[in-house]
Amino acid sequence: MLKYLRISNYALIKHVEIDFNKGFSVISGSTGSGKSIMLNAIELLVGGRFDKSSIKSNSLKCIIEGRFILQDKHKIFFIQHDLDFDCHTVIRREINSSGKNRMFVNDTPVLLNVLKDLGSQIIEIHGQNQSIRLTQERYQKDLIDKFSGSTNILRSYRESYHNYLNELSNLKALKNNSSLSSEELDFYKYQYKELSSSNIEIGEKLNLEKDIKDIQDIDKINSSISEFNEIFNSSLGVVELISIARKKISQIRSFTPISERLKSILIDIDDINSELDQIANKFSLQDNYLDIQSRFDLINRLLLKYKKTSEGELIELRDKLLERITFYENLSNSISNQENIVNNKKNNALKLANKLSLKRKSVFKSISKDLIKCLNDLGIKDANFEIISENTDELSAYGIDNIKFLFSANRGTSLKELSKVASGGELSRLMLAIKYISAEFDDIDVLIFDEIDSGVSGEIASLMGEMMQKIGKDKQLFSITHLPQIAAKASHHLNVFKQSESNETITSIVELKHKERVREIAKLLSGKGISIAATENAKSLLNQ
Repeated sequence: MLKYLRISNYALIKHVEIDFNKGFSVISGSTGSGKSIMLNAIELLVGGRFDKSSIKSNSLKCIIEGRFILQDKHKIFFIQHDLDFDCHTVIRREINSSGKNRMFVNDTPVLLNVLKDLGSQIIEIHGQNQSIRLTQERYQKDLIDKFSGSTNILRSYRESYHNYLNELSNLKALKNNSSLSSEELDFYKYQYKELSSSNIEIGEKLNLEKDIKDIQDIDKINSSISEFNEIFNSSLGVVELISIARKKISQIRSFTPISERLKSILIDIDDINSELDQIANKFSLQDNYLDIQSRFDLINRLLLKYKKTSEGELIELRDKLLERITFYENLSNSISNQENIVNNKKNNALKLANKLSLKRKSVFKSISKDLIKCLNDLGIKDANFEIISENTDELSAYGIDNIKFLFSANRGTSLKELSKVASGGELSRLMLAIKYISAEFDDIDVLIFDEIDSGVSGEIASLMGEMMQKIGKDKQLFSITHLPQIAAKASHHLNVFKQSESNETITSIVELKHKERVREIAKLLSGKGISIAATENAKSLLNQ
């Protein structure tokens, strides 16, 4: 329940602090006094949208704070959001002149969506003209699911339904890709074959460039090799002279180290000779040059053709082409497999949808029976109400049910859709009846009606007040009203009024004591001028 509310610097409210009680409370006040301001402040407290123009003074923060007495059933929410649970939980929202928000639950900062989630579990606000929501199929389905206890089934169904939609989307994407023609696929295969057969290696072009340069310098290379051979390997060349010198000094023991060094030099020269022979052989044939040049030209042609700058990019293109070809060649199988997945997901969703549908239909008769009784008690003596449902062919976020609320207020008239036959006053009474029969199992702790009595008066208003009394036994109920018959039924009465203070108009809220209640109800009965008869009538209403 809402135990305490503080509103500072909001609209016409400068500063208000008020304590609330269990049961049924009414809020009254003249038109324009600020009743809706108080309601809007409570909506803000639990995550409603804020208009920064509602700040009374830009030099001060707007602060709305409420203290709630919560039950243990809310603990799981606090655990899930890493919040400290306290049965006396304080929610505070602060807004500065620039519109920047800060929200706190038990002094822990929270995001707006967390505040909204918590607020939706604690308070339900039924604003003016919201009875029209009864004519909307979505709202009707939500009501049925609350009555039937289908929340868990609906959650499982929606998870299955979204899985089905995801797989259906994947199937559509696959089918969109199937637009590739056979000519386009053949072209991909041709490109892949061309790149694959080339057997290009990374760094190959650079090596070929070096070989080509060497081949182009072949005359210089051969001349250099010939000169080397003349100097080193001819008669009385370097090799022969070193061999003669080594042979002579090897006869002297003290020159043995030098002899070994000369031997090492001869071995190195022999290795150099072998390497020069290999170089000479490499560039000895013109065909070898042609092969190298042809390979170099092939790589350049492929780079130019496919607009690439390196062998690595050509290899990457080759691999992507293979992936694409494999994908399209297997596409028909992929589509077939995905269609099977989609059908399985749809069947799973359909099973849950049928289960949900049966759960909903199981409460249609009992809801209709209870609502008719409540409507009779609220003065619609010949009311008739029925819920029907037809299963649709297509799945939706709400299952396969096409639910309709049928209503008739007069004997002898046929049942028709609620939106086509119910008046504003009848919708208000129907909404109240729904809240009455759902009070036992609805988890909401605080219920607020903003002029749900719109369009009724007299005896009907008194009957509505009695029903609100009964709801107040299970829940904390607030009702903003202009009707004295309803105001008199409440256990507590709050009055909202405007007054002038230091050249400004401010709204204040006070709880009325018995004598003040008599006067306020008399005012509701007779208007500005409170007559003796109105006062006596007010006392009578309070004593009923």
